[in-house]
Formats: sequence, C-alpha cells, structure tokens
Amino acid sequence: MVIEPPGAGWVRIEVTCDELRQSFLPSYLSDAIGDMARAAASLAERKCGWGGESCFDWQDEPGAWRWHLVPADGELRVLVTQHAKTFPNQGAKGAAVLELVVPGRRFCNAVLRAMDTIAQRMTLEQFEEGWRHPYPSGDVGRLRAAVRAWE
Repeated sequence: MVIEPPGAGWVRIEVTCDELRQSFLPSYLSDAIGDMARAAASLAERKCGWGGESCFDWQDEPGAWRWHLVPADGELRVLVTQHAKTFPNQGAKGAAVLELVVPGRRFCNAVLRAMDTIAQRMTLEQFEEGWRHPYPSGDVGRLRAAVRAWE
C-alpha cells in the first residue's frame, strides 16, 4: 500500500496485492487517512479475530470509495466499493472495484508502513496543511504497539 503525502486536500492511494492493483485519488472531505489508521489499530489489537466489519469512506468529489474490512480468524477480507454519491448512506451498495483476502497482520503492517512513510516525508504541520486533518499520531501509536505484540 502506498499513500502519497497529501497536498491541497488530495491524496493518491495505491493498493497492490499479487497481480491486483487499484489506485484512488480521494479528497480531504472526511479524514479517511485517520479512519484507516483507527480501523487498522482496532484490527491489530484483536489480531483480526471476530469483531465485526469496519468501514470507512474516501471521498472522491463526486463519489466515494468505501472500504469494507471483514476480519475472521487472522485473515482479512478487503472489499472496496465505488459509490456515485460523495457521502453514501450507511447501507448503500456500490460497485465492487477491489476484493481480496489477506493475512490481517500483512494488511496492518502495510497501513503502518504507509503511515510511517508519510511521517518521514513531511512534518505534522505539513500533513495537516495538505490534508486538512491532523496526523493520527495516537492511532498510529496504537497500531504500532498492536503489530509488535502480534506474534
């Protein structure tokens, strides 16, 4: 997973898994970077055990990319759906654009590496100026601790 450092309220996300590759160019209308860090921290703390689906949206002006993260027995089903509305309703059905099953720890590590790369390439002030939301330091710290404890 690659998250380019945000600028002018936009960020480029690229997800690659084996032969699958999907890119997104969402905006800052919601704090999807923070939402993703929180979701990954929660998944890592549970070691991707049962606990229900986590969802968050990347707004695309117009439209949205909704990420559905469904953990089960250490594995993680990642389903990304595309929606025509920028803020789709909670139960809205979108068109599936990416679906994969990966080890949960692999996903959490990918999110942690992406967040660390952002933090290495820009200051917290630059992040907030470019993304219009603060860098989720607390959630990244939770994620880091949970990944380290996941042996």
